[in-house]
Formats: sequence, C-alpha cells, structure tokens
Amino acid sequence: MLAGATSPAVSGGHRFVTTREQSAVSRNSGELSARKNHSQLPVALWISVLIASATVLRIFELGKRSLWLDEAASTMLARTDWHTFVTALLRYPANMALYYLLLRGWIHLGHTEA
Repeated sequence: MLAGATSPAVSGGHRFVTTREQSAVSRNSGELSARKNHSQLPVALWISVLIASATVLRIFELGKRSLWLDEAASTMLARTDWHTFVTALLRYPANMALYYLLLRGWIHLGHTEA
C-alpha cells in the first residue's frame, strides 16, 4: 500500500466492522445472554420455592389456638367481671381503654382466631 493511503476498512477515522467480526460479536453476545438467563433461572426457582414453603407453613394449622402474651393478657382482662375491668382501666394508663371495651364485646362473637 502507498504511504498516506487508507485501507478499505478505515475511512474518515472510522473503522468498518467486517462480516467475520460481526458474527463473532453476535456469537459472544448470544453466549452472554444465555449465561445471564441461565444464572437467573436458579434465583427464580429459589424464590418460588421460598414463597411456596412460606405459604404452606402459614396455612398449616391456621385454626389452631395461639395467643401471644399481650393478646392473652388482653383477653383475660376483657373476660373479667365489670368491677375488675373498670378498676383496671382506671388504675392503668388509659391509652388502650377503647380497645379493651371493643374486645370485651368482640369476645362474645366467637372463640377462634380463624
């Protein structure tokens, strides 16, 4: 080639990509997307298994009676006689008074959580 002449692949400072280079680039990008999809599959599978397990564990024995300590104390207070109930409301902080009054009426509607 003569000095100062440009090769056919380079024109105006821009390089043209040959067909061979295009096929190599597309093959590499296809491998990358295949690896990316392949690596996302186990994550999606694990998330699905986790959600299914959590659902089964939550539904299992849903109707079983279980009360936490604060719920048990609230239920005990709401089931006491009126004199003990009013005395407890007057003696302790009154921020839960409405809750206890509503709970006292609610207890008569049923005996289970579910």
